[in-house]
Amino acid sequence: MKKLKLNSKVELKALSLREGTITGLPTKDDKMYTIELAYGRTIRCTEHYIGKTVAPKEGASWRKK
Repeated sequence: MKKLKLNSKVELKALSLREGTITGLPTKDDKMYTIELAYGRTIRCTEHYIGKTVAPKEGASWRKK
């Protein structure tokens, strides 16, 4: 995965969450990204839960239908 930057829109791998915007980068100690979801909530997760940077507008391209 390429380096993620602040304010990047990303797809999340969890089916219950679609996409969000990175609002906080990980530190050496916790390695957790802070992501603001479309409806205003924030979550913290590692890069393993982040799919791709959002490019398509119709949905997650990496998910199988």
